[in-house]
Amino acid sequence: MNISVKMADIRDLETLAKLYYDFYYELRDKQRCRAEDIEEIKASVKSYISDPHNVIFLAFVNGDVAGFVRVSEREGCFWAEEIYVKPSYRRMGVGKSLMNNVEQYVLERGVMLSMVWSRPKIKVHYCS
Repeated sequence: MNISVKMADIRDLETLAKLYYDFYYELRDKQRCRAEDIEEIKASVKSYISDPHNVIFLAFVNGDVAGFVRVSEREGCFWAEEIYVKPSYRRMGVGKSLMNNVEQYVLERGVMLSMVWSRPKIKVHYCS
């Protein structure tokens, strides 16, 4: 199994919109609310891609799209806002590969401390 990750750009809009639709459909179903339609999602994704304070990483398994993570930067802090891995690719290391790319991206921007907050655990990493 080959996992690869790339930074998304506007050429990935359709792929990302479909992934976001799946993400929101699953999330909203758990919350018992209506998911946005694909055109609303596409507009949101397009704004994320166009915003210099956001970056989206796409993960692929053997060339097939498997998931994404969106990272935003506000006031010098970076946030992994959303992460989604298709159900058929979960527990294979895709999420870990995405987060490793997030960590590398943040480190390249000079951030020396990262905090992972995922209920119920918080992990703080000091980078040297």
